[in-house]
Amino acid sequence: IFYSGDTMALGALRAFHESRIEIPDSIDLIAVGNNLKDQCEVSFPSISVVYLPIEDLAAKCLLLLYEQMIYKHNLPDSITVPISYIARESCPADPGTVL
Repeated sequence: IFYSGDTMALGALRAFHESRIEIPDSIDLIAVGNNLKDQCEVSFPSISVVYLPIEDLAAKCLLLLYEQMIYKHNLPDSITVPISYIARESCPADPGTVL
């Protein structure tokens, strides 16, 4: 199951635990991680995350907007921000998988 936020994934852990659904034996769980890194790391089981640097994304978006306003560029622009997958107990990396 993929959660769009780490807070939702933490709540899901409790619900699965109460329902006696074992993670990752019954299902795998991954979340977009952007604010509760320490909590996802120490939860049981620890939650695997796709880490998005939200603050960096926001800063770069504001810079693009500023440049559009000042220089009046009408061309579309884009940026690339690196993301990373942090495999933990809720969805361990397959030994043959390149991350």
